[in-house]
Amino acid sequence: MKRSILLATLLALVVSACSSGSAAVVNGTTISTAQVADLLTDPAAPDQAAFNDMLYQVIVDQIVSKAAQDQFEISVSDEDVQSGITEIEDSLAGQGVTLDVALSENGFSEAVLPMIVRQDRIQTQLTERFAEQAPEPTEEEIQATFDAGSAELTEVCARHILVETEESALDIYDRAVAGEDFAAMATELSTDTVSGAEGGDLGCSSPGGYVAPFAAAVMEAPLNEPFGPVESEFGFHVILVSERTLPELSEYRDTIATNLKSASASTLLTEWYVNEIRTADVQVADSYGTWTLPEDTTQPPTIVAP
Repeated sequence: MKRSILLATLLALVVSACSSGSAAVVNGTTISTAQVADLLTDPAAPDQAAFNDMLYQVIVDQIVSKAAQDQFEISVSDEDVQSGITEIEDSLAGQGVTLDVALSENGFSEAVLPMIVRQDRIQTQLTERFAEQAPEPTEEEIQATFDAGSAELTEVCARHILVETEESALDIYDRAVAGEDFAAMATELSTDTVSGAEGGDLGCSSPGGYVAPFAAAVMEAPLNEPFGPVESEFGFHVILVSERTLPELSEYRDTIATNLKSASASTLLTEWYVNEIRTADVQVADSYGTWTLPEDTTQPPTIVAP
């Protein structure tokens, strides 16, 4: 017990001695050890991993805040920061959680809130700027996106009869083609007892909810004609599609175009973030690690602990 107390005391003394020292230098601006430690629950004796994680956040905040100001004249006022903190408190209160508890659970002190709000506000404004820069999607891109998702937007009304062997399925198919009542056969023969009790009726839904072979079959099958057999992991299906409602591109064009442009803006923003962080002049104190750039230029740097 005395040993633990002694170690904790020594650690606190070490941190205290270093509190006026430099944890990192970012583009010529010093980030002190105290500046980082004060954002944590226990600034006197912070956990090393927690300290390094917070140091990284402070470095990124310094880089992004300065770049946003210099390149886009984006800044966040004190009033906006306070408004953001109030929003966080109100949101947590709505979930029955106090701000103190939420901060404590994440190992943060209240001093971290201005940085969190500032980062959020800057990202919102940057997103708007890059949305303006994002190119409008082409008609080919819109059509390709629509085609790729059309199955999810289609509604199919179908019945099926599921059996264990292809031979049985072929026999049922022939009987259905010959005019035998499909629903009656499903009730009598289908191993899918749930739909079988309803005459094989699967209702009307998106093919995306079915296993792949069955989904492809209900999209291909002619209406009101027996189709199959189709093999899936469950067995062999004979299918009867009564209705298939296909989506119209005109219904979804604007939404698809908006989503594609938003995705393009998000990509541009991510590339900007990574580039700014990678090209910044960052020196981390040896006691905390090294600022390391991955070979993959699409990835941001990391602090590699000593």
